Amino acid sequence: MIFLFGIAAAHVLSAFPKYDILQKSVATLIPIFGFILVYISNYKPYGILQYVITFFIFLCFLYGNTLWGLLKTTGAKFLGTISYSLYLIHGIILYFTFKVVNIFSSVVLLNSLQFWTMILISSLITIVISALTYQYIEYPFLKKYRSKLSDKIM
Repeated sequence: MIFLFGIAAAHVLSAFPKYDILQKSVATLIPIFGFILVYISNYKPYGILQYVITFFIFLCFLYGNTLWGLLKTTGAKFLGTISYSLYLIHGIILYFTFKVVNIFSSVVLLNSLQFWTMILISSLITIVISALTYQYIEYPFLKKYRSKLSDKIM
């Protein structure tokens, strides 16, 4: 269902490509309040209300809103570059992190500091492994595909 809202956002962008108001600094409040609303209204996972709110958040980003420049930072661009690898790897890393932690102590018995330290460490491991898989697996395939594509165009 959420993909339909993404498709709808893409259609809005193609139908109204010059709608620059969502790039304005004040429009950054839309994604910020949207994230807060999605969090507050999370009484039912994957509900229509969350989809509608996320649709407007996504529209802001499609029209070029950068959250006051945050999405243009080097770190954000790096995470964007390795995002597919992050998507593929994060579940595996979290699974093994929870398995290892459960050997020594139950995850549910961790205090907040211990839990968030575990999440921080697993996040850093995920980023490192994702960067390596991007560099040595994903990027070589992309490079080969782009060279074949440019050969066909010329």
